[in-house]
Amino acid sequence: MKNIEKRKVGFLEELVEQAKAKTGASLQEVKMLRKKANANVCTLGKTGVSANVNEFVVETLNGIIHELRLQSGDKVAVLIMGMGKKPTYGDIVIHREVSKILKSKNIQIVFIDTAVKIMSNRPSGMAISLMKLDSELEQLIKVPYGTSTFRT
Repeated sequence: MKNIEKRKVGFLEELVEQAKAKTGASLQEVKMLRKKANANVCTLGKTGVSANVNEFVVETLNGIIHELRLQSGDKVAVLIMGMGKKPTYGDIVIHREVSKILKSKNIQIVFIDTAVKIMSNRPSGMAISLMKLDSELEQLIKVPYGTSTFRT
């Protein structure tokens, strides 16, 4: 993948971690869930995403699908992040392309958010995170959230 790099973001993990804590789980149970969530998330991004958004999405998703070993029938949570000064319309185009590609591979999107803007010292760009969901993660990602990063 040209200039696409792996990033550690943690937002999807934060959502399920907070949902688990809301259930009254112990700190140890929340920590174990966070470890499982971390193992099921991949974030890839690129600075300077320009006119060829489709190429960025295809390359990024192919890398994430390979990394997470996603297969037909799997369920995922998706987070599309604008970095720096990227306009919001880029998020909308990427949202549409991500949805189209995952649907074509019979990978079900359970949760998708494009609202996050990360102010970065890097030039503008985009990043996509996917979390492969098992039944527990799927249940938790559906809980209404209100973290330091997100608000519903």
